[in-house]
Amino acid sequence: MKLYLHRGIIPELNDPNDFNLFNTFCSYIDFKSHYPVRLEQHPDMLGMLVETSHMGVGGQLSFCSTLPAATRGNHYHIRTLSRLTVIKGQALVKMRKIGTKEILEFNLDGNTPSYIDIPVWYVHNITNIGSEPLYIQLWQNKIYLAELDDTFYEQV
Repeated sequence: MKLYLHRGIIPELNDPNDFNLFNTFCSYIDFKSHYPVRLEQHPDMLGMLVETSHMGVGGQLSFCSTLPAATRGNHYHIRTLSRLTVIKGQALVKMRKIGTKEILEFNLDGNTPSYIDIPVWYVHNITNIGSEPLYIQLWQNKIYLAELDDTFYEQV
């Protein structure tokens, strides 16, 4: 788990039991002190590159933009691990573990690219709190298939 906590490498999770144990491990991370994880920027003449996910697993990597004042999410998953990375703009991420009232809030800014991992059973949303479009990269441990969707809508 050192590779995960200190370098952000998501381990190989080929066995369902390993996946369940990893999700259990993630649920015990001290979110207040661990997140957001800061990423290194690699500027060049064309702009910049940020390596967002080094993975021992497959899955799906997505990018999206969100207009100012818009909120995405307000849902949770029961089988999907997600890594949400802000590349450009300013965002407020809110999370709440199902069955609890405590809401965790994280400010992420594309000027200091960072990510938050969202384990199963955490209701979450992301709001663009800036004045320009928000650019978000999202990795999930599995490819989205509508017939296997595990998204359940609930307000943070």
